[in-house]
Amino acid sequence: MLLCSSNLVIKSPEEVAENVLRLVKDGILYGEKAVRVDTLCLHGDNPRAAENAKLLRGILTKNGIEVVGLK
Repeated sequence: MLLCSSNLVIKSPEEVAENVLRLVKDGILYGEKAVRVDTLCLHGDNPRAAENAKLLRGILTKNGIEVVGLK
């Protein structure tokens, strides 16, 4: 299931982290009830991709959400 639109780009790492945390903890995306999340995929073609990944990992870990790589 695709949960984003190709014309939707969030530029602020803080906004990305806030949305991901809400999605993972509450199943809510952009104010709408979404689905249970087992995996996240980050696009690497954004100039802030590495910054976003580090911020997300820190926020998820701080909130008791385990972050692991694919096997």
